[in-house]
Amino acid sequence: MSLEFISKAKTILAQTNDLCDCYHEAELTGNDNLELSAQLYYAPKDKYMEFIYTPEIAPCSDVLTQGELIITDKLIELYPEDKGLSYINAQSYIGLKTPKGLRALLSSKSLSSPQELLNLLKNL
Repeated sequence: MSLEFISKAKTILAQTNDLCDCYHEAELTGNDNLELSAQLYYAPKDKYMEFIYTPEIAPCSDVLTQGELIITDKLIELYPEDKGLSYINAQSYIGLKTPKGLRALLSSKSLSSPQELLNLLKNL
């Protein structure tokens, strides 16, 4: 378990004023950078997860191709094959591509002012 990542995630989530309940970072890895090595912290269950995945069924794929992604509602309906979204009941997603992968904030609520959250990710 990465205590450093958990501490960082809690600090970032606190800056969202309880709008988001999950912080996620992933780094491109594997042959041809087709996999993501990820860390995720889900605050409601105080749960930390590390995993490796291919992003084609996840919003992460769109972040990597578009540079950023804002979905303010119905996230699970848009990505029904991504079972991780259902696990954390994610309705909203704010993602930003980084030089090595991506970072994202997820929320179990609909979001009305996502630009502030995207700016938070940009300033990390």
